[in-house]
Parts: sequence; structure tokens; C-alpha cells
Amino acid sequence: MKQVKILLTVAIVASIGISTGAFIMSTDGEFVQVQQEIHSSYHEIPFSYMAKNTEYAIIGTVTKITPIVVETDKMNPTVFSDITVQVEQDLDGKYAGETFTVRNIGGETRELKTTHDAAADVKVGERILFFAVKEPSSMFGDNYYIAGLKQGKISLENGRASGYHIFDSSEVDLIKEIKTLRNK
Repeated sequence: MKQVKILLTVAIVASIGISTGAFIMSTDGEFVQVQQEIHSSYHEIPFSYMAKNTEYAIIGTVTKITPIVVETDKMNPTVFSDITVQVEQDLDGKYAGETFTVRNIGGETRELKTTHDAAADVKVGERILFFAVKEPSSMFGDNYYIAGLKQGKISLENGRASGYHIFDSSEVDLIKEIKTLRNK
């Protein structure tokens, strides 16, 4: 097992929160991995607001999670994940594609691992309902992302729905409620 030493620990206050990381290098000079944790305060977004005001409400199964390293003049290198979902249903019926890709903050490459305490926890094979929005001026760039981070993702399993705002609900009742809210 290689010995490692911490070269530098960084604490950054940014618009998205507080980020800490450790740059790790083996004794032979090879970089192993940078660990980055982002902690942020975020305001709670009411479920009814997301259900009414997001561009898409999609149900589908996660088929692929692809890490993407993003670096901008406002942000140090940070791993995001592009989540590909096999679309089962768009609750508005306006999305015609077979798959939908949505960006989430957090992920891991060989060189860098980013975690964010407010990110949606998503796994390949998981069936989900999520609210998607696109705001090019956001940290997600010109990509759709899950509205409200973990607040905008709902797990669907065995006819039940659970998530940040939904503790245990019937999937059928939840879909009916969302469709009612979106049609107002």
C-alpha cells in the first residue's frame, strides 16, 4: 500500500457554500485523489412550488451516471454527474425523448471526488421522479438539473414514493397530485 501525505487542505467560502478538500500525493510523487466536500445552506423549496414551476416532471429509471469535471473562473475543479434516465413518463406529456440527462453536483473521477450535502442521492437502476429545470447562469451551466437538488428527486419503488418532502406516499396519489398542481 502506498504511503500518502496531505499536501494542502483548502477551505473556500463560495456562493454555493463552504468547500473543504485535501490534495493527496503518494511518496513517489503521483497524485492519488483530491477529496472535496461541499456544505451549504439552502432554502427549502415547497413541494407545491416545484411541482407547479419546473419545466419537466419526469419518471424513469437511472441507466447511467457519468462524472464530469467542471472548472470555471468562479469555481475550482468540481465533479458533477450527468445522470441519464430512461424516460417512462413526462407528467405533462411534452417530452418526446427516450432518455433525459440531468446534471447533479457530486461525483468521482480517478483524480477528484466531490460530495455535496444537498445533492440528490441517485443510483443506477433506481426508478425516480424528478423535477428538471435549466438556468444557464447557474453552476450547472447550459444543462438541465434537478430543481432543489435533493428536494426535487423522489424515489419510486413497489408503488410507493419517498423523498425529501415525501416520506411515504402512494405513487399513484403523488402523480395525481403533481398533475393537478401542474395544470393550475
